[in-house]
Amino acid sequence: MIRELRRIAGDEELTYTVHLPLDIWLGDADPGERERSVKKCLRTIAGMEMVEPAAWILHCNREGRGGTIECDADWVAAIDASLSLLLKSGVSPRAVCVETLDGSFPLLESIIKNHDLSICLDVGHLILYQLPFEEYVRKYLDRSKVIHLHG
Repeated sequence: MIRELRRIAGDEELTYTVHLPLDIWLGDADPGERERSVKKCLRTIAGMEMVEPAAWILHCNREGRGGTIECDADWVAAIDASLSLLLKSGVSPRAVCVETLDGSFPLLESIIKNHDLSICLDVGHLILYQLPFEEYVRKYLDRSKVIHLHG
C-alpha cells in the first residue's frame, strides 16, 4: 500500500503530509507516558517515510492520560522534553508542523522557534475556538508549512 502511494505521488506529482497519532500525550507529567507517545510517533514516521512526506503534522494536546491538564510552565516543559526526544531520532525539525489547535498554541511559540519547527495553521480550529484569525495569520504564516482548511 505504501509503495503504491509513493508510485502515485511520483506519477501524479503529488506530495503528502502525514498526521501523527492523535492519542499521544507529549505534555503528560509522566516521563514514561511522554516516551511512549514519542515512540508511537516514531513508529508512524518509520512506517510512512517511504512516501517522503513534505510534513509531519503534530498535535500538542492539552491532555494527559488523566484528561485535560493545565497549560502551564510544566506542560510547556514536558512538550519541550518530548520534542527533544522526537528530534533526537533524526527527523528534520522543519518537517514537523505543530498544529494550531486552540488558545494554548501561543505558549508553544518559544519551543517551536528553539527547535526550528514549522507550523500547521489550522483555519478550522481558529474559527471553531473563535481565535483571532488575522493575528494568527500575521504572526504564524511565515513559519507555516501547511494550512488546514476545514469546518
